[in-house]
Amino acid sequence: METKERRHKYDICAQILEACANSQVMLKSHILRDCSLSGNQLYDFLSLLINKSLLKEIPNPKIHSYKNTKKSVYLRTTNKGREFLKTYSRLKMFLEGDEVVFNYGG
Repeated sequence: METKERRHKYDICAQILEACANSQVMLKSHILRDCSLSGNQLYDFLSLLINKSLLKEIPNPKIHSYKNTKKSVYLRTTNKGREFLKTYSRLKMFLEGDEVVFNYGG
């Protein structure tokens, strides 16, 4: 049986930011699926990225509700988040000698 290598915290942050940078807006459920995270992990990482202004929550204009539900929020990588991706990619290339690490569309 092959074991999965644990991902580093910053690799997961970069993966989330990359997913949100490659689309106009991203739903939390899509990040959960695309980044293979548990609900608790997603909550922790989104809190970190939003608090550091690397990720931004955007209300869903299609949902007209007086309730602020979790489904009514999209996520988008900020300019600061894009800068993080550029810097992180350069660091990974330096440490690992890879050509391209992240392709975030920026």
